[in-house]
Amino acid sequence: MKDEQGSFSCGVESVKNNGFLKKDFFVDPDIRKAEGLPPRAFTDPAFLELELEKVFRRSWLPVSPDAYAEFLEVPGAQVPFSMLGNPLFLQCDSEKKPHVYPNVCTHASYPLVRKSGVVERIVCGQHGRVFTLEGAVRDPKFAVSKKFPRKCDNLADLPLEAWAQFFFVAQNDPAASFDEVFSLMRDSVARLSVGGMRRVIQTAEIREVEGNWKQHAWNYLDSMHIPLIHRSPDGLVDALYFSSYRTECYPHSVLQWAYAANPKIGFLPEDLPARFRDPDDPERRVLALWWFVFPNMAFSFYPWGLSVNLYMPVIGRPDKTEFHWHHYVADERFYRLREELWHMEKVDREDTEAIEATSKGLRSMFATRGLFSPGREAGAHWFHRLIYASLFEQQ
Repeated sequence: MKDEQGSFSCGVESVKNNGFLKKDFFVDPDIRKAEGLPPRAFTDPAFLELELEKVFRRSWLPVSPDAYAEFLEVPGAQVPFSMLGNPLFLQCDSEKKPHVYPNVCTHASYPLVRKSGVVERIVCGQHGRVFTLEGAVRDPKFAVSKKFPRKCDNLADLPLEAWAQFFFVAQNDPAASFDEVFSLMRDSVARLSVGGMRRVIQTAEIREVEGNWKQHAWNYLDSMHIPLIHRSPDGLVDALYFSSYRTECYPHSVLQWAYAANPKIGFLPEDLPARFRDPDDPERRVLALWWFVFPNMAFSFYPWGLSVNLYMPVIGRPDKTEFHWHHYVADERFYRLREELWHMEKVDREDTEAIEATSKGLRSMFATRGLFSPGREAGAHWFHRLIYASLFEQQ
């Protein structure tokens, strides 16, 4: 269908969401027809606010590893932390069950937990409101109030799930269950004993980098840049059989994987499900499993262990990303060789430089909506489409 100017339109109704027209951000489910999200989606602070509301507050996000490292599985243990500007705390109840509560008193919004510790009950330091370890309010000063206690006077018990050595929390009702989101990844690495991997603290585990958070997620899902950005000699492209690169898109996650150029640095066949073996060449080994979990989590599994990247938005600054990078080691020998064999820091540096350059282009007057290569950009299309659907099609 052509509009009055003779240009082709998408045929999508002009529905507004926080002032944004649905048709202006439409990403066709057919990759052969689809245009990517417009530049405004990467540069507009109001669009970032919409993402925080519609995407992040309804997604499972990992609790800071520093927070759960301090958390003791004893009754009364508590650890404060924050997530996207919201104050929260981990709390172990009287039955040793973990909870995540808002770190905001339901009386006058004073913070409830100032530091890690073990308590018998949760007491507000401003007016003395008391909560049980299970989050129930106990405040005799309000006993004569005709409305007390309301349900909202108790602490909100946020959805919390655990996998391996990680906690994941949703700040609102999640758009999908934890199993729907994580089961495919969890099953693919069931033989790797992720829960027993040792965390190794990095020099700069959290840093602010250039580029919108979606650019970093998009880059992780983009295999087409590997031969150029991570080129020979001594690039990531040299470590893998690029022709074997696979991208598998699922409702809430994407798996990318390829065979190692040198089978000595790949996974042992018994470490992964049988479907990753090449029946025509049993000597081939998988170099890595690169799992992306929507909206912003990258779990890269290597024979040495696990690298976790988290691309967190910076509130009010759509051109910046808070980049989290954590390592969990299973094989110490391979881990010492991670730069020589997998080029970890070199790849990170090359990606960061490329994203910074792209970010400048997105802010220019010449930026436009790109098309997708149907045979090479399935992951990128999946991501753009899911962002659009989460903002404009989900209730």
